[in-house]
Amino acid sequence: MTKIATARPIRRVTVVLAAGVAALVALTGCGADKLVEKATEQAVEKAAESDSGQDVDVDLDFENGDFSIRTEDGEFTIDTDEDGNIVYRGPDGEVAIDADGNYVATDADGNTITATEEDGTTVVESDAGTAVYGDAVDLPDDFPSVVPLPDGFVAQYAQKFAEASGDAWTAMGNVDRDVSEVVETFTSQLEAAGFASEVVSATGGGTLMSFAGDDYRLTATVVPNDDGTSTFSVNVQPNE
Repeated sequence: MTKIATARPIRRVTVVLAAGVAALVALTGCGADKLVEKATEQAVEKAAESDSGQDVDVDLDFENGDFSIRTEDGEFTIDTDEDGNIVYRGPDGEVAIDADGNYVATDADGNTITATEEDGTTVVESDAGTAVYGDAVDLPDDFPSVVPLPDGFVAQYAQKFAEASGDAWTAMGNVDRDVSEVVETFTSQLEAAGFASEVVSATGGGTLMSFAGDDYRLTATVVPNDDGTSTFSVNVQPNE
């Protein structure tokens, strides 16, 4: 899995870092001179060192709007690239965020995760696969057509990812029926499609099911919602 990590001690420093950025923004454009810039750096350094217990070095550039903080874990910077994106950089990688909140995260090994949002739907892509979420989203085009889904199922999350045995898919969303109805009709749909039941287990008011077919096996869960509807999720993998 692609990993964009931050060092543990920096979590506490983040609050202070945010305060420093706020001070930077407030002072930029107000004729802040080098004396004010240096005083702000020292104040942020002192607060960050007190909060984290680390040696901290802060560098503010009011003129260009840049910010950097160096700790025992490495250097963390915030600046703006030539496209106007805000870029956060650290020892483990960087994240570039555009004006619409879309981002590209790159780790130290060059692996990337991108997230874009349009019309209430967010698409997250990485080397491991693609995930989509929103109020109502489409399943991947190659979601196995032999796998039925409950009538009335509205997907709010869908993902395709790579497994050692081949491509796999996950979908989750709501069904406007209670758990018992969903389980009964979904089981009938699967059996009609040639899937054999392996496990059906009631737990915590919901039901866990496992089925196997000629080409795919799947695990599905159905859990109740407070309004009488159900949340349905299914994971589909090649049948080795």
